[in-house]
Amino acid sequence: MKQNLVLLMLIIFCFNAKAQKTYPEKKDLKKSIDKNFIPVTDKHLMNKYEVSNNDYHQFLLEMKYRVSSDSFNRLYPDTAKWRNLRTYNEPYVIYYFKHPAYSEFPVVNISRAQAEAYCKWLTEYYMRNEKRLYKSVVFRLPTEGEWIMAYTGKDSSFGFRFPWGYFMKSKPKDVSVNYCEAHQEEIRYKRENKKPDPNSMKGFLLNSPYYDTIYYEKDFHMYEMPAICSGLSNAFYTTNVAAKGFKQNKAGFYHMAGNVSEMVQGNKTKGGNYLSPGYYTRADAEDEFEGKSPIYPFIGFRVLMEIVEK
Repeated sequence: MKQNLVLLMLIIFCFNAKAQKTYPEKKDLKKSIDKNFIPVTDKHLMNKYEVSNNDYHQFLLEMKYRVSSDSFNRLYPDTAKWRNLRTYNEPYVIYYFKHPAYSEFPVVNISRAQAEAYCKWLTEYYMRNEKRLYKSVVFRLPTEGEWIMAYTGKDSSFGFRFPWGYFMKSKPKDVSVNYCEAHQEEIRYKRENKKPDPNSMKGFLLNSPYYDTIYYEKDFHMYEMPAICSGLSNAFYTTNVAAKGFKQNKAGFYHMAGNVSEMVQGNKTKGGNYLSPGYYTRADAEDEFEGKSPIYPFIGFRVLMEIVEK
């Protein structure tokens, strides 16, 4: 943990000169849309990057003058959620969303309604540009099927559980995944809705004919990190959305597996996050949060553009 705090303080110090009142500076999102959206089907394109803090700041810059102060506050990320990771995270509470050092890190601690509000605003932003590439589009969260197509480049996950192939261990050497390396892709969590047996073991692995399961219970939270990752001794949580080495498939998508779990339609998430064991980074994995759609510092989103009229 000390290693993490030293690294965090070093980054904050190095970027201190940039931390002016002018941050974030307003930018032309049309250029980034034209550059960063990759075709998934003939009528659907998806951002190769997860939505970053800077992207979300652009949304808030406009909303600040269009909605009431109460409505604006409801659009702001709940940064206090960083305290839920059971370690000292006050620097993240204060700096993660506000400081330019994290401008290109994925936005987290937002609700599904906030993500959908961002998509609605992005549609309006694009449509009022007279030089837009398409006559009419809608930006939205992808369906699970659309997300899988972007992830695998195929209509289903058959034969491609990961962006590069069927096994985690077949990952190319120049490709990185920000996840909890706990026995690769055959580990998933065991959840108990009732109070567990006080005599049961905590944080151990149980062999199964079908898959290994992690038991890890503390305070009976719905989501618990596996014991192997609970120390976070070498983790730096999220990673820059465009970090070198995290382009994971031939289409050019970054962080489809790992970094932050991505919201999709149907109240689900896909892709796993920096605390997920390899199983939840698979295309065919069920929703890690069982359809609860919570607000957490490891859930973000990626935007899909649907072409209504060319």
